[in-house]
Amino acid sequence: MPTPINRLPNELLGRIFTHCLPEAASFKTDRAPLLLSQVCSLWRTVALETSDLWTDVYLNDENLHRKSLLPLLGTWLERSNGQLIDVYVDMIWVDMTSRNEYRRSAMYQSLIAALHPYRHRIRTLSGVFPRPLAGTLFFSEMIRLQKIFLQGFPDGIGSLV
Repeated sequence: MPTPINRLPNELLGRIFTHCLPEAASFKTDRAPLLLSQVCSLWRTVALETSDLWTDVYLNDENLHRKSLLPLLGTWLERSNGQLIDVYVDMIWVDMTSRNEYRRSAMYQSLIAALHPYRHRIRTLSGVFPRPLAGTLFFSEMIRLQKIFLQGFPDGIGSLV
């Protein structure tokens, strides 16, 4: 016999799932929405079909060190199923001349390339972003962009749109 929560209509269960999201979207498997997709096959189906669970993306230096980040990011954004997305960035840039920063620059550029197919759905872009990469973003192609606030950019870029 199914538990009472599993007798709810899928749409209602999905709505409940949206209230389980952390304040900052996380790629961690022990937090929603990934955790919800691991409970049982019904919850997995509902979580994967609830596009609102996948519209926030929080990218930070910790996430960049995950080898699976770019494929996971692509899957995450595909699950948002055409919804507008909000991208929060928290990346630190220290010194482009060091070897580690050169590697980090390559990771950032890969990340920007991974976001590119979804550029027309970005509604919010905010956070801290390395100044040297300002020219690699595709602001003019972000046709749904409603809010931008980025620190670390040269004057004239990063104000409210």
